[in-house]
This record gives sequence, C-alpha cells and structure tokens, in this order.
Amino acid sequence: MNARHLASDETLAGFAAGRLDEGMSLVVAAHLEINAASAKALREIEAVGGSVLAQGEAVPMLTSADDALARLEREAEGTPVPVRAIESGLPRILQPYDLGRWHPIGRGVAMRRVHVPGAQARVHTRRTRTTSITRMSTRSRAAPASSP
Repeated sequence: MNARHLASDETLAGFAAGRLDEGMSLVVAAHLEINAASAKALREIEAVGGSVLAQGEAVPMLTSADDALARLEREAEGTPVPVRAIESGLPRILQPYDLGRWHPIGRGVAMRRVHVPGAQARVHTRRTRTTSITRMSTRSRAAPASSP
C-alpha cells in the first residue's frame, strides 16, 4: 500500500474488526494517514458494521470484564509514558515503534525496518530524496517448518 494504491475493502474490513495482526494494522493505519480515499472507505465500512451491531440485542458485560477494565485503568494512571522526538515526514502511527537505520536500496531511495514484535509480516518504511512521504509494505514471513 502507498498513496496511489488503495487498501482493499477486505483489508479495511479486517482492520475495522480488529482481525489484522499488529504489523498489518500498522501498515493500514499509516496508509490511512496519507490516503483520504481509503480513510473514507473505512468510515463507510465502520458505519455499516455499526448499523449491523445496532440491530442486534444488547448483551450486558460480565462483572469480571468490568473489574478487569477498572484494574487496567488504575494501573495505567500511575504509569509514565516515555516521549520520543517526532521525526519529520514519518506517519504519527509509527512514532512509538523502534525503527532500524536507513539503508539505501536504490538511487535516491532508502528503507528501514519497523520493529513490530510478534507481527506476521515484515514492516518497512521507505523514503526518497524528493519526497517526505513514507511508504510502507509488508512481506509475509515464511512459516517455520514443522518437525514430524
């Protein structure tokens, strides 16, 4: 995905439903920051999903779920959040991630790894000398061979 290539409706629906792994979600979120058409398509998908949910019967949350949420909120209140310097031209969604160093991959183009623990895909960001737009792509990791 990049500014000219739109995310598929299937990918956007998976993103809206929370079905994508963290790496692919990161790619989609960065794409949405630079592509208004995909952001509009996502809002439409979310509206359809919301209307479907609104037609169903409400189910009360379990008391244990409420307790767990309250405990998480209490724990988060005292936790300091480290602040990083914001890098120019980098999608905001990438700011909290560890980024590798830039590697030249061609004339005027560089690439670096975005470290996403547990991601099912490798995430990279690219830049050119003439633009500050960051492009991201994924390459699926080969599944480890299973031993008999």
